[in-house]
Amino acid sequence: AARIARYAGMAQVMAQHWGGQLRHVVLAQHADDQAETVLLALSRGAGLPGLAAMPAERLMGDVHLHRPWLHVPGSLVRPWLQAQGEGWCEDPTNQDTRYTRNRIRAELLPVWERLFPSFRQTLARTASHAAQAQALLTEVATQDLLQVGLPPRLQGLQQLSGPRQANL
Repeated sequence: AARIARYAGMAQVMAQHWGGQLRHVVLAQHADDQAETVLLALSRGAGLPGLAAMPAERLMGDVHLHRPWLHVPGSLVRPWLQAQGEGWCEDPTNQDTRYTRNRIRAELLPVWERLFPSFRQTLARTASHAAQAQALLTEVATQDLLQVGLPPRLQGLQQLSGPRQANL
């Protein structure tokens, strides 16, 4: 709900201040955010779309959202932004450990850092693999849909394996 509200708020601000002229926005989400997203997805038993976490680029209406720092630790992004004279908006709830994501950030990530110093890159690679696998499943489903028709013909569906039926 918070994510939906945040993106709705972003869309409203962009429309008010740039009147539909804004085409690209750079978000400062970083490797820590991506790691948190993957760990949340794992804890919820998510499938590939959840494990794919945040894409480096995404379209929101007519606006391209870019996340160029998904492979950079947050501890490096903030000082760089400050050195460039750039500010950012910090969600005031980020410190509230009643939220699972914030408990992961405050309690779990420091432990992962000690046990697996390169965990950010490893989890980002996992997200990338999941996104690639999901794209392949979508491509197969598109091909299967062409084969079985829409609405799907029962005989065509029966020709597919169980996993391909579920994927479709």
